[in-house]
Amino acid sequence: MMDGDGSLGVHVRKDSGRRVPYISLTGSKKICFQFKTFLEKKIGEPMPKKIIPSKKSYLFMVSDQRAVKAIKLLYSNCTIALERKLQKANAIQEEFQGSVEMK
Repeated sequence: MMDGDGSLGVHVRKDSGRRVPYISLTGSKKICFQFKTFLEKKIGEPMPKKIIPSKKSYLFMVSDQRAVKAIKLLYSNCTIALERKLQKANAIQEEFQGSVEMK
């Protein structure tokens, strides 16, 4: 799902210049809700409540430490992924590795 309808990266906040990692998924409301529930169960933390209507689909996005945890969950020891997304995931994990601990 992430390879086709997902996105991950780092957003630079204009006001502070702070780098904020994110991961998002676009799809049906049901798929976005299932992804949110999956992350909550696997990471053990509540995720953002909003699933945002976006054109003819929906968007679910997680940022900051929860995003790093989600990226680590999905891409650590990953054997099948788009190379460009795997490279991005690895770069984000490397940059933010000291900022999170998995439960």
